Amino acid sequence: MPRIDDIIDRVGKAKYFSTLDLTKGYLQVPVAKKDQPKTSFATPFGLYQFTVMPFGLKGAPATFQKLMDCVIRGSESFVSAYLDDIIVFSESLEEHAEHLERILLRLREAGLTAMPQKCTFGTDHCSSTRT
Repeated sequence: MPRIDDIIDRVGKAKYFSTLDLTKGYLQVPVAKKDQPKTSFATPFGLYQFTVMPFGLKGAPATFQKLMDCVIRGSESFVSAYLDDIIVFSESLEEHAEHLERILLRLREAGLTAMPQKCTFGTDHCSSTRT
């Protein structure tokens, strides 16, 4: 897991910021068929298994972070991901548009979606508070 202070240090001289919040983070990650029995739970209505990675699964945070690290690999100079929160940072607006396009394409290729109402684009600051 990346350390927040390391992320803040990497932002450096950036003047433009975009933040992306992935829609229902873990629930976008399918559980392999062979691993689904490990997620079983019983209810009065029967036995069920998750087909997507639920919150609360022991290895879920590490697995999700590993996925995000793969998605942003090669772009660490202008993007950082902490679980389902992504920050894109750039020194110029032109560069920022290129960086955003690259990351959004990578997210699409990975089958991940962001929640537009919780994203910010091209601002001159970013906030660490979550809503």
